[in-house]
Amino acid sequence: MLAILGVLAGRFVRDQTSAASMERRLRAALGARGDSLYRVRVASSHLSVLDRTYLATGIEIVPDSAAFRARRAAGHPVRDRFSFRAASFRVTGLDVWGLLRHRLQASTVVAESLEVEVALDRTVPAPPDSIRRLPHEFFRSIPRPFRVDSFRIEHSLVRYFETEVDGVRPGVIRFADTHFGVYNLNNDPLRPSVPVVIDVRTLLAGSAPTTAVFEYDFSKPKLNLNYEGSVRDLDAQRLNEMLVDLQGIRLNSGVLDTAWFKFQVTDGVANGDLQMRYRHLSASFLNKRTRKGGLADLFKSFVANSFMLRGHNRADGDHRLRTATIRGFAREPSFPLPKFVWHTLREGLFVTVQGKSAQVSPGTKEVRRKRH
Repeated sequence: MLAILGVLAGRFVRDQTSAASMERRLRAALGARGDSLYRVRVASSHLSVLDRTYLATGIEIVPDSAAFRARRAAGHPVRDRFSFRAASFRVTGLDVWGLLRHRLQASTVVAESLEVEVALDRTVPAPPDSIRRLPHEFFRSIPRPFRVDSFRIEHSLVRYFETEVDGVRPGVIRFADTHFGVYNLNNDPLRPSVPVVIDVRTLLAGSAPTTAVFEYDFSKPKLNLNYEGSVRDLDAQRLNEMLVDLQGIRLNSGVLDTAWFKFQVTDGVANGDLQMRYRHLSASFLNKRTRKGGLADLFKSFVANSFMLRGHNRADGDHRLRTATIRGFAREPSFPLPKFVWHTLREGLFVTVQGKSAQVSPGTKEVRRKRH
């Protein structure tokens, strides 16, 4: 009898964690709309009860090009698109029997060689009720016990594409060799409330070493987090993939030696500073469609290079550090968390080049400090 029960239990576990079963679960997570637009594949999936480990390989969630074309031809184009590929997904220290009670507890979760592409087309109007749920809102909605001590993404690549309303081509920013860690994830009300810590290491625009640390308060109903980090050794022209088609700005030359940022978000409103040290930086303004500059663009380029940038390009002597102070930068309900964080940093870049906020945010200004 015990042998029979063991065989039945093993078969049940295999059926529930097979590749086909995991594909069905992923499709269900996409919802009815997403399921019709994306193709899902899991090459292999295996749960070891004795080792308390789970391993899946060859995970793909990719757009169905024919479905997207059909939506556009029918007059209902899609505003957002993404693709997701992971070489492997491993869980260790898993409470296997807790899964039968719909309780997830694990020591570590590691996704290896992840490739993510996200595209936003602003030429497609946003739905009137377009609201993105934030991580803490999703976490608070989990009805069952949940605890993961460490969740890591290793050796990954993220590409973000955005097309402006008046643009014809998307601006692109790449985050290469990305390592991403999340710690202290649990919804046990009896455990002390500690911030969720997020640690990020990546190569901005595919080359510039970038680090950031976030402390995220999951206990508050609105978005509350602190984050700070730095960027160094960035060839300014690598940002043109984003700036030319997104904002009509081309960086012709220059190197960003260092950039430092520190922000505090309280109830969805960001306040912070971004300080940059750069040299030989020059910029020009142009038409996003033709990628050529008119008379007004030439004048703006002259002002930017002669007055906004020239005094701050590093020389052999003193260098006036330039700090963009961002105040009252509110998150739009349609912004997911990574996009909101990126926009706070992009805001500081626009203030540096243009001398003013691209978003006309209240309180955004420039502070100049002379240091040796």
